[in-house]
Amino acid sequence: RRAPRLFTRDSQPKPVKPRSSRASTRLRPLLAKLAIGACVATAAVMLQNHLPKVANSLHKAPATAATSKAPVAVAARERSAAPQPQVSAETRQPVTPQIASVPAHTGGASLLRYSADGSRLFTTGADGTLKVWKEDGLSLIRTIPLEAGPATALAIRGDTALTGHAGGQVAMWDTATARKRAAYRRNEADVWSLAFAGDDTHFITATHDWKVALWNTAEESTPLHVFDGHENAVRALAFAPGAALLASGGADKTVKLWNLSTLDLVRTYRGPRDFITSIAISPDGKLIAAASLDGDIRIWSTSSRSQRRRFAGHQGAINQVSFAPDGRHLASAGSDGTVRVWDISRRRAIRAYTGHRGEVKAVEYSPDGTHIASAGADGTVRIWTALVQTADAN
Repeated sequence: RRAPRLFTRDSQPKPVKPRSSRASTRLRPLLAKLAIGACVATAAVMLQNHLPKVANSLHKAPATAATSKAPVAVAARERSAAPQPQVSAETRQPVTPQIASVPAHTGGASLLRYSADGSRLFTTGADGTLKVWKEDGLSLIRTIPLEAGPATALAIRGDTALTGHAGGQVAMWDTATARKRAAYRRNEADVWSLAFAGDDTHFITATHDWKVALWNTAEESTPLHVFDGHENAVRALAFAPGAALLASGGADKTVKLWNLSTLDLVRTYRGPRDFITSIAISPDGKLIAAASLDGDIRIWSTSSRSQRRRFAGHQGAINQVSFAPDGRHLASAGSDGTVRVWDISRRRAIRAYTGHRGEVKAVEYSPDGTHIASAGADGTVRIWTALVQTADAN
């Protein structure tokens, strides 16, 4: 292919010099007079058209416009006419995007999950309780004392809750009656993450002994299958129901994708420079988001090893990430006390919610995408408006 032509100042064509003539010399005085007359007439017309506008603007202007601030106002009008840089949606958020807040757990709130219909919120904390809240207004429905102590992991399906604990126990609870239905233990390795696997008869555990295990709820001591492959503690899980895919990550700084139909390892994602703390899979099953201890968020495709995005903005570790139901936004909970919302296609943060005093331990979108719930080390649970329309505005 022929290289594109480069135009420089020296290579640009020169303007053609006009030819002089005697006729043009004789006409110069006349042409000058005509030009002066035309300029005067044009100036008069422009002044006539401009005076009403000036009078009108003075009539509408407030009294302060006549003070020493007038030049500032004129300069502001001139700047507004020029192209302005895009205003971040974060600067347009309302002063109080928080909808509700409640002191939920003594010593700190640690985990939270929405019910499938979004009407209830389930939380756990350092006080060793599981609490059920009405999402609208955060009124308390029920408190369930956890026999094994504070929960280290939480999964919800319908009225059934699974809580994971230090020492390896997983407890199953009927949250409608506060009754403990079963207890599971493979060994004494701490349970760091839990997920239901497609229905309420199977679940998955991630534990400190580098293992991921698939369980049938009918068998309390022996899992159906144990996945090997991680080289350190497994801290995070995410399940994609439509694709029967499971993602796991942990202290070996890798994310692994498993096929639950064949029980095979699909691929390993590398790149994070610190421990994986949380994983989420987009609702359509096409993207994996992983947060790490160094404050990074990385997003990969589930169909390849391709890294699609990398976000940084939190000052410190990220404790949890959650996809919005539309798959276009991602919320993150940081140890810097903020909840951030990221626009995946625009590759940037569009919102930062502040209010927690201390770390934000957990975050999750409501099923309809209108709210974001967060739990903090300050013991509070808060609900924020997701502001989807504002976030998409330009």
